[in-house]
Amino acid sequence: MAIKTHHILLVMLALTLFSCSKSPEEKARTLFEESIKPRMGNPDLYEYMQMTDLDSAYSSLSIDRNYLALKDSLKKNKTTLFDAFSKNYKAKEKKEKALEQEIKDYEDSFVPQYIGWHSIIEFRAENLFGGRQIYKADVYFNDELTKCLDWFVEAE
Repeated sequence: MAIKTHHILLVMLALTLFSCSKSPEEKARTLFEESIKPRMGNPDLYEYMQMTDLDSAYSSLSIDRNYLALKDSLKKNKTTLFDAFSKNYKAKEKKEKALEQEIKDYEDSFVPQYIGWHSIIEFRAENLFGGRQIYKADVYFNDELTKCLDWFVEAE
């Protein structure tokens, strides 16, 4: 009888320990909040709303910061009609062509790779004008759910 009681107590202890650990979604939510709140103007007004289930995440050009920086650089260096009358038109045109080639090479050599987990987290926070607004964040986590790799926020 004492052995059965001992086994039952061990099982209950094990269940208690396992029930205390956070679910993957809770870990992801905490990681996101820890990474975004320091960048907010008023982190006290952050309010979690909901999140999608965690899903496998693969790298893509739409979330590759190097690629996005190249595209942004190309936008800034586009030649315009007004540039045709400036002294450095040829140099700007040459730089634009070089950036276009660099972007094409980057796209051609890009191979998607598994990076971990992905979720979309919806939250309410203060906007630049002091009002409260709903945002959706496209969030990426490492495979072990120990680090928030990156996030992209859109206002609703």
